[in-house]
Amino acid sequence: CGGGAVVDDCGECGGSNACFISVTFNVNMALEDVSEDGVSLYGIGGDWSTGISMTDDDSGTFSATVSLASESFHLYKFKNGGSWEDVDNLECAWFDDPDGDGFGYWDRYLNLAGVTEDLSIGSVCFGSCEDCATEILGCTDPLADNYNDEANVDDGTCEYSYDDPANLF
Repeated sequence: CGGGAVVDDCGECGGSNACFISVTFNVNMALEDVSEDGVSLYGIGGDWSTGISMTDDDSGTFSATVSLASESFHLYKFKNGGSWEDVDNLECAWFDDPDGDGFGYWDRYLNLAGVTEDLSIGSVCFGSCEDCATEILGCTDPLADNYNDEANVDDGTCEYSYDDPANLF
């Protein structure tokens, strides 16, 4: 590379970073109390100290779009205010042990090998590999008369019938 030409981030002399693609990260916070400090994406480009603010789409899903080089590999994690998500031992996580001493961190990972077009990563629930389960309201007590085995959020509507006790007096 000579003269006034500069090697771009893609390694091309006088290039325009044409190898970069837009990647949108999405995290569903529907089951979390979102901090006043918001939700952020950390780790992109190896930066674990400066988060990228994510925007709420008004349904509890937060998103951030960043430019990344195709053929690159990234570790990342979401943070709710001051609280890191816990992805330890999840199948969607990567154990990062930079010095090989057996101690490290579990992080999400993104491998852009072979990816040449913009990408939107499907929404995941905070601290999970999959999107959050849809809330189904109903009675969750199996001892109740109106128990709903599909409900995953108790809505306080459980009803119980009791037999009148005989011979109390």
